Amino acid sequence: MTLILTFSCSKNDSSGDDDSQGGYDYQSLNGTWAGETRILQAGDCVSGDPNWNQVELLVDIDNNGNIDIMIERQFDAQDMTWHTTTGTQWMGRVETNDSIFLTKTFVIDCFGTDVQGSADYASKLIRNGSKIRINLNAQELFCPDQNCLFYRAYTLIVND
Repeated sequence: MTLILTFSCSKNDSSGDDDSQGGYDYQSLNGTWAGETRILQAGDCVSGDPNWNQVELLVDIDNNGNIDIMIERQFDAQDMTWHTTTGTQWMGRVETNDSIFLTKTFVIDCFGTDVQGSADYASKLIRNGSKIRINLNAQELFCPDQNCLFYRAYTLIVND
């Protein structure tokens, strides 16, 4: 008696609009990510408010993990109202291992002149039961000729 075993190795080719990341549920991450943000001095310009302030990000993630953050709102404790951050755009992606890579672009008024800047954020989703948290940290350069460099931190809860 002869036993012949044949093995074949091939990559599973997935095409079209299918979730090409192996069934990862990106849509469960869509919605409002709420938490806190603060900005600390890292260059020559002084930060106006180093305290943690409430923030909300409206997040949309497609089937392939591409992220678009459409709205960023921050609560101003001085006038007790929410303010939408204009001129800010976040784009990036989430990977199946829960790593997140984001680029935030923004327009800032540098002593009467609008200047565009960007900051790259990389982090990982922190899962605790049904809760998902993310901590984002980066340096943001607002006015290069004035060395207005700030350390920006976000602590967010995904779909609380």
